[in-house]
Amino acid sequence: MMPLSYAKNHYGLILFSLVIFGSALDTSVGLNFLLLFVIVSGVVFSATNSGENIHLSSRYKLTIGLFFATYIGLVCSEILTSFDPAEAASVIVNYLPVGLLGLVLVFCLKHGVSFSKLTPWVALIAIIYAIFALYQSNWRPSGRVSFGYNPIPLGMIAIQLMFWCGCATLERQRSSLLALVGIVAAFWVVYLTASRAPGIVGFALLSVWFLFSKQPLLVRAAVLISCASILPLFNFLGELAKSSEVSSLNILFEPANGSLLGRLSVVDSSIITGIDTGVSSSGTSRSWIWHTGIEVIKQQPWLGWGRETRLTQEMFRAVDAPAFLTTFPHFHNEIINMAVRFGIPAAILMIVSYASLFLIATNKRAFWITFVFLSQLFALSVTDVIWHHSVSMSMFVFTLILMFLFLIEDSERVEDASTR
Repeated sequence: MMPLSYAKNHYGLILFSLVIFGSALDTSVGLNFLLLFVIVSGVVFSATNSGENIHLSSRYKLTIGLFFATYIGLVCSEILTSFDPAEAASVIVNYLPVGLLGLVLVFCLKHGVSFSKLTPWVALIAIIYAIFALYQSNWRPSGRVSFGYNPIPLGMIAIQLMFWCGCATLERQRSSLLALVGIVAAFWVVYLTASRAPGIVGFALLSVWFLFSKQPLLVRAAVLISCASILPLFNFLGELAKSSEVSSLNILFEPANGSLLGRLSVVDSSIITGIDTGVSSSGTSRSWIWHTGIEVIKQQPWLGWGRETRLTQEMFRAVDAPAFLTTFPHFHNEIINMAVRFGIPAAILMIVSYASLFLIATNKRAFWITFVFLSQLFALSVTDVIWHHSVSMSMFVFTLILMFLFLIEDSERVEDASTR
């Protein structure tokens, strides 16, 4: 009866945890769980009028309002650009998580979902992902784990799990063995995706956590050693696979392909210099993709070209776009991608929405955590996009909600300390 009683009293927490869990499994699972959470919460609270009234401060309302304004801007831009109801409906549905952000936060608060209550679930999900990743890398014929989708979004999601487990273990009194294990597990997932940007961000976050966490030095060292243990563990699994005549891991250890660590360390210098070096990524150099995107933006700076249909072959030929980009229009940079599709104003509004999180931070500690949070999101968005992948759109929701919940809890902690 205890599990049933827990599920009845904490169904909101369980449903929102499923949003996090489903985000990496499939392009639609995370969003389906998100809609389930919203629908169930809406029906329950409408039918029973249960839950306390939620009063958000003006700072939270401003940030949520800016994200909602961005969502409305995307929809209006698509309508004015394409004049196609089907394309407008596509934008309404695919970017709905941005518009639902405020509603999801209110429902989380009505359910009593707090950062502290959600942290064990985040850590548990990271551990489950690590088990899946080790299984897939060992028994599936692929050099990069992806859970059947794409290694890069999975790496981006694992980074969020790692970040929040790290935040939960910054203070000694908030420490949890489960959250510490969650850091290690999430790092393993990032490593096994062999995705360069998430890999670099993961190493950076681990370094920041080690330097600024108030955990005992021995604990921090144990976490670092555990993260590094993925190397001998993976070599052991590789030898085990070879000895059992399982060839799925051979691709990871053949000298011609290099190790996963080696692939993570190879950074396309054209990303930094802006000069094409001939090093390919996703079929062509990032620098040329960005250059093409900027040229396309210049032709339609205000409303953009629309989400999909008006990115025509003729338009790409007019700016001498690489062949790969004409067949799969993905600009591998969040700001450029947003400006191409919906115009410069939409891209600016998106940036302002993120930046407004700084207004919510009420103390120095919260400010710097917000800074690191936005920095890792920006770093991931430099070479990829969050707002165009449905799987990472559900990631956008849960990581922003966790940011809100963390800031709310941090503000309450400061208020309690000041009244004592």
